[in-house]
Amino acid sequence: MSRIMRIPMPKNLSEYEMEESEEEEEEEMQQAPACLAPAYPHRASSRFIPREPADFGDGGAYPEIHVAQYPLDMGRKDKAGDSGNQLALRVGADGKIDYGAIAKQGKNRDMIVFSKYEDMVEKEQVDFERPTEEEEQKNIEKTKEALNVLLNGKVEAGRPSQALARPNKTPTFIK
Repeated sequence: MSRIMRIPMPKNLSEYEMEESEEEEEEEMQQAPACLAPAYPHRASSRFIPREPADFGDGGAYPEIHVAQYPLDMGRKDKAGDSGNQLALRVGADGKIDYGAIAKQGKNRDMIVFSKYEDMVEKEQVDFERPTEEEEQKNIEKTKEALNVLLNGKVEAGRPSQALARPNKTPTFIK
């Protein structure tokens, strides 16, 4: 802290508080600097390349140094064991979060997980029966009629339209 920016101590402090504040100031002065980087104009000329988190201190990257920089290891991909910490959020058909995906990650991928009440409730088994002969014949007839109607409509649309029958076959001249 520079002496120009120093604020005077309050007048109404007890001796104990004054001793604490003096001890804190001494500790701050004795601590090593957080960043060992050279001063601004000398960084590029001294070939300083920040590689360790200690080179960045508690701040960000150095824009005047044109190398890939990872302050606080943000964006670094070669860290071992850091790839499996994130899990993509999955949403079901109803728009709610699928919490079963959390339990199914890693070794438990093939495991059956009941994360909702509906998963645990046994579903009713519906037995589908084949239709009888009468029902089959009714369906066949309905289908044939529907196909004939569609086919006749297409054939009629393809025919040329006939001239309208006129009651008066002689031409009428209009001036």
